[in-house]
Amino acid sequence: MENTVKILANKETGETITWRTIEDSDGNQREVGVVMLQSITLNNSSIGGLSKRVAFKTLEKEAIEFIGEANLVDGTNYPQQGKIVVTETLVPYVSKSGKTQEPKSNPTTGEVILYKGQPIYRNSEFTADLNTQDVFLKDNASVPDHAKEQLIEDDLVM
Repeated sequence: MENTVKILANKETGETITWRTIEDSDGNQREVGVVMLQSITLNNSSIGGLSKRVAFKTLEKEAIEFIGEANLVDGTNYPQQGKIVVTETLVPYVSKSGKTQEPKSNPTTGEVILYKGQPIYRNSEFTADLNTQDVFLKDNASVPDHAKEQLIEDDLVM
């Protein structure tokens, strides 16, 4: 089965592109479009189930013009081959407004999930590199090949 990434419309607006004005470090402003993507694949657990992942892809206005806004339709395949990967880290994203990303939590109990006593932050992104692997942090000494701690050293901004 092919790992297909599809375009999703915003549930509130029905639009597939959310336009934003962003400012670079030099103070120059430009228009970009944000597209929501979803992949649905079979997971690798002992009882096969579905794994749904969502990521947001920011595209320059020129890229959207090249693809054609009319081709970015809800439920259609994203025009670039790729997949959505998950990366867990100990460093949260911080937006320009100063809002910090919420840590990963157990959906049943609401408890924050920890790695070596620190909160885990889960991120998903689209990548065209099909060899890119997920990076999960596990605080479990009984698993010999658990994911290594991966810190993002750059000051990330959403």
